[in-house]
Amino acid sequence: MTKMSRYALITALAMFLAGCVGQREPAPVEEVKPAPEQPAEPQQPVPTVPSVPTIPQQPGPIEHEDQTAPPAPHIRHYDWNGAMQPMVSKMLGADGVTAGSVLLVDSVNNRTNGSLNAAEATETLRNALANNGKFTLVSAQQLSMAKQQLGLSPQDSLGTRSKAIGIARNVGAHYVLYSSASGNVNAPTLQMQLMLVQTAKLSGQVKVPFRSNNPIMRDELLSRFFPQFHPVTTFHSGLSGGSFLIEHQGQRFVVRQPHDPDAPRFAFLRQYRALSQLPACIAPKPHLYLRDWMVVDYLPGEVKTYLPDTNELAGLLYYLHQQPRFGWRITLLPLLELYWQQSDPARRTVGWLRRLKRLRKAREPRPLRLSPLHMDVHAGNLVHSASGLKLIDWELCRRW
Repeated sequence: MTKMSRYALITALAMFLAGCVGQREPAPVEEVKPAPEQPAEPQQPVPTVPSVPTIPQQPGPIEHEDQTAPPAPHIRHYDWNGAMQPMVSKMLGADGVTAGSVLLVDSVNNRTNGSLNAAEATETLRNALANNGKFTLVSAQQLSMAKQQLGLSPQDSLGTRSKAIGIARNVGAHYVLYSSASGNVNAPTLQMQLMLVQTAKLSGQVKVPFRSNNPIMRDELLSRFFPQFHPVTTFHSGLSGGSFLIEHQGQRFVVRQPHDPDAPRFAFLRQYRALSQLPACIAPKPHLYLRDWMVVDYLPGEVKTYLPDTNELAGLLYYLHQQPRFGWRITLLPLLELYWQQSDPARRTVGWLRRLKRLRKAREPRPLRLSPLHMDVHAGNLVHSASGLKLIDWELCRRW
């Protein structure tokens, strides 16, 4: 009984305590709600004040530049007839040209460094070939029509061989005559080449330089640079390549021109530069260089037909090879191939060709030392002067 009452008391006490806990209110919890995002107020555009345009000034009178036409280029006139007549005579007398053939004459091509009247030269050439008794000329009208069919103007040169052959076959011509004026416009060189249409090979070539019969350039040279000097010899007497002597009070100069009219212009300039850096005990001293003209010292002495003593010649060449280099090198393979192509076909041998091919495979040799060379040492280019041996004619000078 006592235990039962004790359990009842404990139970009642537990229920009382549970009721107190159930009636206690929990502490309030603060809820933080996120504030709604307010839409950003649109920014009012800042009004821009337009700039007031400046009032343009009243234009003044329009000033026109001087519209004077530029002066027309100076066209030089030459004695074409005097130069072409001997060339035509030489061509007509060439071997292997069939008489009665039809000849197509191309217009003279200007390859000089200036302006010349090529139409006048072409007309002179056609007049020189008129009534020649060996060729029948294609008329200028036929040639003009044939050029127009190929899209060329009547003044255009035939240019390539393919065009020339096409026009020649169109007009029934057997030969084509090419003509050109090259070099310095003050002293041009005329060149003619006759091509056989059937084989497309050049059967003849004639060159006549104007230099030998045109004293205008020579007189201008002397009057401007050597007014007190006068020629000693005739234009070709005693000297090669169109050279001549001038003298004043015992001082003599040699006025020279390029030996080869087809050589590039820089070759003649290289010769002048080489002479400028060589001592006077080896070569003549140069005094003036112009296009196609060079004035050097005259070397008094004797030019013999045989070579001098070996020791004397070796001493000269040794001293030459000790000089500063010229600045340009020689390449052997192109030079050897050029010699092969320009040599007489009768002199070409199988052994020579075999050696050329062997050298081509070996390529250029590596030099141990580079030295200036004359490249054309023979008895005719050695002057026996009072001060010793000297070398002339430096056209082929190189360094190796």
